[in-house]
Amino acid sequence: MYMKKIKYLLVSAIFAMFATASVAQVSVGISGTGFSADATGSETQDTAQNRDETLEAAYASAFIEYDFGNFAVGVDVIPYTIDSETATNDQSNAHVDSGINTVQVDIENVITVYGIVPLSDTGAYIKAGIIRGDLLTDENMGATSTSYPDADLEGETVMIGYAYDTGAGATVRVEAGLTDYNDVSVTGTGGDGTANTVTVSGLDGPTVRLSIVKAF
Repeated sequence: MYMKKIKYLLVSAIFAMFATASVAQVSVGISGTGFSADATGSETQDTAQNRDETLEAAYASAFIEYDFGNFAVGVDVIPYTIDSETATNDQSNAHVDSGINTVQVDIENVITVYGIVPLSDTGAYIKAGIIRGDLLTDENMGATSTSYPDADLEGETVMIGYAYDTGAGATVRVEAGLTDYNDVSVTGTGGDGTANTVTVSGLDGPTVRLSIVKAF
């Protein structure tokens, strides 16, 4: 179902691009992005536990874009897997899922479909997009056989940017704004008692991006 949504978004965006390709300017580029969020993680087991954590990430991506003059549409892709650090939680004294638990998360297939509206001829613009990706869990739940399902990563981003023409055939863009990911909640199966539910919320925060763009 999730992949169908992604394919629908991509097909719709690409169709819109090529429908008027004769009057559009094609651009490709690479970006470096930094994101920070003060997130809250909670685990509901035999007792509830909460933990606040500042999450920071930096990643690279590539994009293709069609500029129609008064607006542009594009697709941005992270072409690799983002690996999280391994988190360890000692639940040796818990009544269920007892033992030392470790969890590591991979984020992959992250795609952003976005639109850009220039602010007159100032070089400034507003950019908004929707984000979709896969969140894959890799866990070792101590003495139990608990496992957690994979989840969808979904969100939105809104940024204001400025494009500077270097005069050397490329444009440099600087963007700043906010990105908001939906809460992620997964429930374990196969444990030694009542299933654990892990929820991560508050995945919203400032985002900055630097891009190099080449138009054709």
